[in-house]
Amino acid sequence: METLKPVDENTLLTHYIAQLATLAWIGSQQKTRSLGHRLSRIIINLLKDRGIPEWDPSTNLKTIQNELGKVTPAWIGLCQDLVNYAKAHGVINFDLHSGNFMRRGGVLVITDPFV
Repeated sequence: METLKPVDENTLLTHYIAQLATLAWIGSQQKTRSLGHRLSRIIINLLKDRGIPEWDPSTNLKTIQNELGKVTPAWIGLCQDLVNYAKAHGVINFDLHSGNFMRRGGVLVITDPFV
């Protein structure tokens, strides 16, 4: 099995922006903040630059993926499960930052998602 390798913020924002935006969008739909303030602001500003308002109700996941790139159904399911688990346990802000992400090969891995 491959070992986990750290992902610096630049790599995260360059190669995994669609995954981050998907996680943030799914969290926003459930009234949960999944990403920390810095990553959230970067994604919100990136979407605004592309004419997509901050988590506007008319914005859907397809719109985000058309702008930032597709993600796998497995990643979407993971994000939904993570947000549902958090809500079921009373966690509404998990505050993920670049230190919470690693990769196994080319696969993004979330580590220690809850404070």
